[in-house]
Order: sequence, then C-alpha cells, then structure tokens
Amino acid sequence: MKQTGRAYKITSALVTISLLLQLFIPTINWPQATAVHANPTAQLQTANRIEIVNTTIASPLTVSRVQSAYTAPGTIAITYTVRNTQPPTIFPPVPASPTITDTLAALDGFDALRDPNTVHDVLLTTELTGLGTLTDVQSLADQQGSTLAWNLGDIAPMQSATAVLTLTLSTSPTNVELLDNGAAAYGHSAGQMVTAVAAPALVNPASFGQWLIWTLDADIYDTEMLAQVGQLGHAPDQLFAYVRGLGFEAYDGSLRGTRGTLWSAAGNSADQSSLLIAMLRASGIPARYRHGTLDAADAQTLIASMFPDPT
Repeated sequence: MKQTGRAYKITSALVTISLLLQLFIPTINWPQATAVHANPTAQLQTANRIEIVNTTIASPLTVSRVQSAYTAPGTIAITYTVRNTQPPTIFPPVPASPTITDTLAALDGFDALRDPNTVHDVLLTTELTGLGTLTDVQSLADQQGSTLAWNLGDIAPMQSATAVLTLTLSTSPTNVELLDNGAAAYGHSAGQMVTAVAAPALVNPASFGQWLIWTLDADIYDTEMLAQVGQLGHAPDQLFAYVRGLGFEAYDGSLRGTRGTLWSAAGNSADQSSLLIAMLRASGIPARYRHGTLDAADAQTLIASMFPDPT
C-alpha cells in the first residue's frame, strides 16, 4: 500500500475545478438546459451538444458495493465496483460468415478502450469511519489517514473495475454502524467530467448474519444486479419501487433467480423476492423471505395485475 498523496492531489484538483465551474458557468447566458438536466435519459442523449452547460455530465458511471457477512471476531470485505454503463459504439471488424480463425484475428486487434464512450482516468475514493482495523487492500491504493484512493485507469463501455478492502472487527456492534462514509468515482468522457457516488457501507449485529448471506437464488455478487443497485443508489425505497415495477408472471417455484428476473424484468413472487433480497443484502440491509396468504381483496388485485387493461 503506497502512502503517497499523488492520488489525493488529483482528487482535490478534480473536485475544486468541478466546484468552480459549477459556480461560475451558470452565470453565462447559455441556452437553457433545465429540461435536459431534469431528464437523465435526455441528458445522456445530448451529452455532446451545446445544451449541456455543466462540466459534469449525467454520469455514465455507477458505483456499487457489496460486502461479506460478518461473524465476530472476524473480518468483513467490501468490494466496490465502478461500471461504465454507456453502450459501445465500435465493434470488432468480423467478416460475414466468419471462421473461428477470422473471429480470433478480429478480436486480437480490437481495442475497446478506443471507443468514444470510454471513461478515462477513473479515480475511486472512500473514507473509513474508523470502525475496525484495515488489514488488506486490493488493488494498489494510496492512503492518507482514513481516506483511500484507487487509480482504476480507463474503463471501456459496459465494462467495470473493482477495488476491495478488508476490515477486522474484534467485536460485533450492537447497532447498525457505518464502515465508510460512502464512495465516489471521478473520470472524464467526451471531454467532460463524470462522477458517481455510492451510499455508505454498513455492518449489522451478528444476529442478522443469516439475513445477509449469499444464496443460489439471491445472488448478492451478481454483476448485473450490482450495476442496477448502483444506479438506484442502494436506497431501500428505490430498490422496493424498482422491483414492484417489474411485470408479474405466474409459474411454480423459483425459476429465474436474481439474474433471470432482472433481465426479463418480470417474474413470479418467489423470483421477484429473490431479486429484491439480493439487492437489499448487497446494500448491507438484512432481508429474508416471508411466506403467507393473501386476503380476497389483495388476491383480486394480484390476479388483475396479470392481465392488460381492457381497451
């Protein structure tokens, strides 16, 4: 672990420049961009147009985290994932009806980092709260006091980079405690600064340990699920709202699990529960399955939701 302050000087410069630009640029009589900023999708679509006057564009980055369950006395590992959510714009020049040799040759000379949607010079930072002792960091990070910074380099479209830190806690907390003060990622794409943040990591009393573990159906390490959680900011209300907005399909048992339910944007009650539990547990929030029965009114509402409105 390097004790240099180079990464922190970079971080300080980026944040200072961003704050100064946000202070002075809005005073210039630019074309109105309020509607664009109010609609993240529209802002992404017009990222290279003059309407985007803020130097920090709607971020193509997400920061997600997932942590291992803690059993005292022991360790807890926090994995931070920074993902470039922009789609690729260039592809390998694979000829029509290629052979395996043709495909391998095309892939061998292809550099995804040349894509215009690549995010460059990505820097990830987090500040520990002092709960526990830092025992390991992956990959190489700069540390200054309780603050850690990772230089993650360039991230190609739809790709990600990770950093892991391990803390040792001698005793289990009696209440929910913060392990860090959140994480932030910085980079630049298309000549503009991009940022993303993640909510603080949590540690729960040991009695909640079984409600935070990985299971086959509720996969807390699924990369696609973590990317979605990062976009939702790890906020429980946002996670609930997202899953409640999925389509309902009637079938028996657990069929799709975390990834399948996410990709199909639909599932039965068991699969939707698995996805929600995975999202909550990955965010450090204890969650478990509950089984029960619906009263007549709720059953009618559920059945009605399975069919489109009559026209």
